[in-house]
Order: sequence, then C-alpha cells, then structure tokens
Amino acid sequence: MTLLNNNRYKGYVLELEHIKYTYLNKKIGLDPLQRQFWMKRTSLIKKNIKNYLNTTIDTL
Repeated sequence: MTLLNNNRYKGYVLELEHIKYTYLNKKIGLDPLQRQFWMKRTSLIKKNIKNYLNTTIDTL
C-alpha cells in the first residue's frame, strides 16, 4: 500500500462521514433527487473502499 493510496482512502472515509453528517441526517431540506444522489455517492465510495481492502488483503 502506497502512501498516496492510503491518503486517498482516508479522504474517502472522511467524505463519507461528512456526507452522513451534513446531508443524510437531515430530515428536511433535501428533495428526493438530491437524497438519491448522496445515497448513490456513499454506496459507490463504500464499494470502492471494500474493493481496495479486498485486493490489499489478497496481495499479502
């Protein structure tokens, strides 16, 4: 694992926390399309992190 990859995925985790706190915890203020966008964004980030961790473990 390179330092660049480590920092990228650390940034992804921070972005997930930010999205959850800022957008998804609010019950009002988001229309359904915006909420759908943020839900899709979080699922793509989680999938990317999961794939990265699986490939990292497989190479050890």
